[in-house]
Amino acid sequence: AILGDNDLPMMALLLGAALSIGNRKFVLAGLLIGVAVATKQTSLIAVPILTAYAAGQHVGWRLFFRSAGVAVVAVCMLLAPFVLWDARAFVADTLLFNFASGAEAYPIQGLGLSFILLRVGVIHGARDAFPFLLIQLPLVITVWLLVWRRLIRYPRAGELILWCGVAFFAFLFTNRFAQQTYILLGVELILAGLLARLHNSKDVR
Repeated sequence: AILGDNDLPMMALLLGAALSIGNRKFVLAGLLIGVAVATKQTSLIAVPILTAYAAGQHVGWRLFFRSAGVAVVAVCMLLAPFVLWDARAFVADTLLFNFASGAEAYPIQGLGLSFILLRVGVIHGARDAFPFLLIQLPLVITVWLLVWRRLIRYPRAGELILWCGVAFFAFLFTNRFAQQTYILLGVELILAGLLARLHNSKDVR
């Protein structure tokens, strides 16, 4: 079984999408992005960054919308059976479990901001509600805006990987549950991106 804290399948799909964009196989990239989003919704954080990378690779509007359509179809096809089977359970497992409070909520754990707030008493119980998204979204949107400007001008592998790492770290460190593997994911991508920068990579190969 693949546990929720295992990001390897998601990252393999996202890196495959990056490789496809670097080789101008945008439709294949759209398919891989769609499968990644259906596999783990955390991959949505990387979608605007991959979009900026594709824009830097001069993808045309027609090809962009065709690739985006493939991504949407892939997500819908993979998630539809679960929604049709039990839509209420699907929403409870994918949304309420992560963002709600009470016995059904995911307990706060890990080494991130949520653990710090719990330890200092800002949050009283591990299953109490807290508006983490109000912290996460401004941080991630700021990263996206910086990325968009940077990747369109310098569509290079090092930039792509580095900014994916920054975005993942910003979102996951301030998440309700910042597992050690989540923190490590962001740090590894940042270090890999910095190393790729040293080699002045222009494509993901």
